[in-house]
Amino acid sequence: SDLSVEMLKEVTPCFILALTAPPRKNSNIVSFIDALELKRENMVKLPVIVYNHQDKTEVINSALQLQKRLEQQAKEEEKKGGKYIA
Repeated sequence: SDLSVEMLKEVTPCFILALTAPPRKNSNIVSFIDALELKRENMVKLPVIVYNHQDKTEVINSALQLQKRLEQQAKEEEKKGGKYIA
C-alpha cells in the first residue's frame, strides 16, 4: 500500500525481504522459486493446495473443511504416538 511504502522510506532499512505469491507490482524480484522446487527441497512440508472459488463464502467453507481434515489426521497421528501440535 502507499502507506507501507511511505513508512519504509521513513525507516530507511538496509534491505527488505518480501515473500509473496504473486509478487507485487513494484517489487524488485531478485530470485524466483516455484512451489515444486520448494517441495523437492523439503522447504514446504504440506502439499500446496489451490482451489478456484467463486466467492468468499466458498473460500471460508473450503478452508474450514481443510482445517477439520487436518485436525482429524493430527489426532490419528497422536493416537499412533505422534506429537499433536495445536
